[in-house]
Order: sequence, then C-alpha cells, then structure tokens
Amino acid sequence: MKFLFVSWTALRAAFEAVIWATAFWCVSDSFFDIPWIHFYLVFSIILLLNGFSVISVSPEFAGIFLRIEIMLVGLAISQALLTSLIPSAITIVVLSLLSRWTGREPDWLHVWFVFACVFYILWRRHGKRKAERAWRGST
Repeated sequence: MKFLFVSWTALRAAFEAVIWATAFWCVSDSFFDIPWIHFYLVFSIILLLNGFSVISVSPEFAGIFLRIEIMLVGLAISQALLTSLIPSAITIVVLSLLSRWTGREPDWLHVWFVFACVFYILWRRHGKRKAERAWRGST
C-alpha cells in the first residue's frame, strides 16, 4: 500500500506540474517565448521535492489518505472544468471586442486552459483544506 501511495504522489505531482506549467505558459505566451517544457521541468522538480515527505507516512495512513486523495483530485478536475466555462466565454467575448484595437485575435483554447488550470488549483487547495479540517476533527 505504501508503494502505491508513493507512486500516486509522484503521479499527482507530475499532473499538477502540468497544470501549473500550462497556466504559466498560457499567460506568458503573449509576452515571452519560453517553451512549455521549461515551465514543466521547473514545476515538476518543485512539486516532486515537496512530495518527498510522503515516504515517512505509516501504511495505515497511506491507505486511508490514498482513497481521499484520489477523490479530491477527481472532484477538483470536474469542478474546474465546469466552473471555467463561463469566465472563459466572457473573457473571449471581451478580448474579441478589444481585438479591433489590439490587433490580436484571442486564442480561445489558451484562455480556457488558463481558467481551467487556475480553477483546478483553487478547487484542489479548497479540497485539501476541507479534508484536513475533517481529518483533525475525527482524530
């Protein structure tokens, strides 16, 4: 169970590095010409180093926490996809109206990626806090 938990933590860190890298790349793409892979490498190193603390957890805790963690990630993904639609549509409409003056057409996929990634990060943080409060209240 502990190997599964450590593997899940590494996989989750890689996934969250993709989320952070995509958000930063989409925002900075208009200003800088930095490849996405550079953002990914930086964030994957940071998140993998941050995840080393899971090696010392007990197998009982790992089993319980693994189930909770998988549900929290799935919930954050679904909430982020749903809540990013309306702000993305509003932003694309506003950017389309401003494109006459700026001379740049908005890339709807980049706009949606930014909102989906930011909302995933926010929902993930909210779910972590909620799980920690529930865990502290039950012990």
